[in-house]
Amino acid sequence: MSAGSRFFVFGGDESLDGPGEFTFRALNETHGRLKLIPPLSQTVPQAVVVPSMVTLIQYEEAADVLVSDVGFLDNGYHAHGYQNGFNYDPASSLGIPDDGAVRVRNSTNITIQRCAFANLGGAGVVFEHSSSHSAVLDSSFTDIGQSAIMAIGNSTTQPHHLSLVNNHMSKLGRVFISAGGVYCSACPDTLIEANHIVNVPRWGIHVRSQQGFDANGTEGWSSSARTRIVGNRIEHAGQSSCDFGGLSVIAYSGAPSENSTIAHNGVRDTYGAKTFIVSGGDGEARGQLVSPYMSFGVYLDNEASGYTLDSNVIVNTERASIFYHYGHDNVVTNNVLVNASNTADKDGQIEIVGQVNYTRNNVFERNVVLWGDTLTRALWDGSVANTKGDVYLSSAQDNAYIFYGTGNATDSETVCEDFYANAALTPLGNWSSWTEGGYDTNSMVVLTHNCDGTRNRPYDGPWASADATADTAADARGGHERGGLNFCLGAALSAQLREGLGIGPIPSATCDFSQRW
Repeated sequence: MSAGSRFFVFGGDESLDGPGEFTFRALNETHGRLKLIPPLSQTVPQAVVVPSMVTLIQYEEAADVLVSDVGFLDNGYHAHGYQNGFNYDPASSLGIPDDGAVRVRNSTNITIQRCAFANLGGAGVVFEHSSSHSAVLDSSFTDIGQSAIMAIGNSTTQPHHLSLVNNHMSKLGRVFISAGGVYCSACPDTLIEANHIVNVPRWGIHVRSQQGFDANGTEGWSSSARTRIVGNRIEHAGQSSCDFGGLSVIAYSGAPSENSTIAHNGVRDTYGAKTFIVSGGDGEARGQLVSPYMSFGVYLDNEASGYTLDSNVIVNTERASIFYHYGHDNVVTNNVLVNASNTADKDGQIEIVGQVNYTRNNVFERNVVLWGDTLTRALWDGSVANTKGDVYLSSAQDNAYIFYGTGNATDSETVCEDFYANAALTPLGNWSSWTEGGYDTNSMVVLTHNCDGTRNRPYDGPWASADATADTAADARGGHERGGLNFCLGAALSAQLREGLGIGPIPSATCDFSQRW
């Protein structure tokens, strides 16, 4: 126990040193001992109420219920921070703690609307045991001990047809850090839309399809197929854990395509943190806290397949903005990816890995990627094929890669070498080797300065001066098509991000965008 440690001792009488602090110790089922330093403005209380009820409302085999404009405060929790598996319910594992203030079991058409959940020891709302056609709408979740909304089940008990829309979730996982805004161990045919999720210890949204067992011990597969994750805003995820995505989906070996959509989401400032219990392989000292560490923007984890990622904005991750991890038939189009830092000297702006006879038909087209120099120096990292003939990445075309090097906007020679002569730029080597391999032959590279002193069209990049030439500005205003990519998006990208990234003035542009960050 020392400064910077992420391990804490709770409930010790010795730690009481200020007004309002207390410790509580349960002696048995009916008696306990409370030590309290009263607030300065109060006398010693004659009676104290300690919350002990975990579930405040439970619906079981119910239908057609509306819960509206209700506050849920100060419930307790059973779980004490231990996770075993991922909620196969019931199965060989207990899963992530799911002590919900509201539980919906084997029920249909239950709507929770305009409710406030605050200062909870456990989760907010838990759907389980085949609950369906239910919704959580326009509600707030603040200072929650576990996840805000959970949908848990196995192949025979999975909830389905849920709508989780327009909720605000902040300061989650206060008791148990493997938590998120929305956590689904199974939730097929579910809509997760327009939620604002901020300050979470792990995921913003996490959706799983997984192997498990039913109540009779028979092996089965839960599913989150046909899920739509649309228009959510996730900020400051991964404050206490690593190996996750701000928006994360996961499957299993041999999983079918999910036919799911991830679109128009904003994922920003995804951190990741790890304390090394033993010395790390990269020189980390025993007990050292490293952050940011091993975070992804969108994590297509463990064979997650059949996802369409369209028109998302991902800004400031550690490992990669998007990670294709073993899956197939994932189509990534029209996204804006900005600044994966690679501070742990691993991965690139986009990461792809595959497995024999499985990974195939992954696509990356019409995206904008903006980044500077990193430790790995990689734009693409991983592998795009294997020696057995499997091609993991079937197409990368019509993209815009905006590279600003080390930030020295006056040194065009260095910027050009850092990009074009960089053997670590892609899994195939430098840019020439990448294009000779058939990738990005119709894509655009925009540097801070051209290598030959001429302008980059259709505009001079995000650092172009306000008095850019008329044809350049016209191209930007009109969304000049170059390689299938609308470069009006490039101009708008720099306009939206220049303040946060410290980027200078840009050419004027008048564009119509359905998605702004």
